[in-house]
Amino acid sequence: MHQKKKTAIIIFITALVFAFVLLFFLTPSKNSSEAQTSNVVVPENVPATTTTTTTTSVQSVTTPPPADIPKYKDGTYTATGSYDSPAGIESVNVSVTLSDDIVVSSSVTPLAEDGRSMGYQEMFIDAYKQYVVGKSLDSIHLDVVSGSSLTPKGFNDALITIKSEALAS
Repeated sequence: MHQKKKTAIIIFITALVFAFVLLFFLTPSKNSSEAQTSNVVVPENVPATTTTTTTTSVQSVTTPPPADIPKYKDGTYTATGSYDSPAGIESVNVSVTLSDDIVVSSSVTPLAEDGRSMGYQEMFIDAYKQYVVGKSLDSIHLDVVSGSSLTPKGFNDALITIKSEALAS
C-alpha cells in the first residue's frame, strides 16, 4: 500500500511539472520588459514541498518594418539579363517602372543573335506583361510564357539586377 501512495505522488508531481511547462509556453506575456511570476495552488492532501513558483523573463523580438513602407525606390530601372539557349548565350534588355513596389509599366527589348531565339523572345514580349504589370516586384518570377521557356530566365536574371538597384536604403 505504501508503494501505491508513492507512485500516486510521483504521478501527481509529474503531471504538475507538465502543467507548468504547458503554462509557461501558452501564457502570453503582459509586458516584455517585466518578469512574469506564476504561483500554483496545491491541494491540501499533497505535502507543501511540492508548491512551485516559476519565474521567466521574456526578451524583445525585432520585427520587420510594416508592410506599408516601400522596399524599393520608385522609378524606372533597366538591366540586361542573359540565359543559355541551344544557339548559345542570348540576352534581353528589361525595363520596369516601379511605384510603391508595384510594376506600373515594363518593356523588353530582344537582343537575340540567333533567328530561332529571336522568335521565342518576340513570342515572350507579346505575352509577358499580363504577368508583370500591376504585380509587386517581389512576386514576379516567370517560368514559361507563350511557349518560351528560356527567355523568362533572361527576364528573371535582369530582375535580380533591377531589384538590387531599386532597393530603398
